[in-house]
Amino acid sequence: MTPFMQLSAGLGIALALALAWGGWEHGRYVEERDTFTQFRGGVEALGRAAAERAAAQEKMNQLRKEKADATHGKVVTDLRVTVKRLRDEADARGSGVPAAPADSSRTDLACFDRAELGAAFGGLVGGFRKLVDEGDASAIGLDVAKEWAQGARR
Repeated sequence: MTPFMQLSAGLGIALALALAWGGWEHGRYVEERDTFTQFRGGVEALGRAAAERAAAQEKMNQLRKEKADATHGKVVTDLRVTVKRLRDEADARGSGVPAAPADSSRTDLACFDRAELGAAFGGLVGGFRKLVDEGDASAIGLDVAKEWAQGARR
């Protein structure tokens, strides 16, 4: 055998091995590509399902929020009407300043200036009423928020 033939045979064997290895690698590539395509399709399906669930949950949350807002508005309005009625009844009974004694020579004084006491007492009551109104509105808001949150967990 001549050196040229030996070289040709060696190159032929190397080429055959390279082609065999290339075919094997191509087969692996096709298998991995198919696996990846299947994986990608599964991930896309899971993503679409998650997006649909999130959209449905968002819609439910929006409906619950609208219901909670309506409930909150109704309860606050009802409370304001009731409080106004009670305050009007209390105001109709008279001020918090006691009446002047009948046998007093000066009915406008009883160890204090009636006008100043009435103004101070009115300011104090007004401040208390404002605090009570804020507290009531906050308590109602918290109750409605708790009700909404319990509905969101179901």
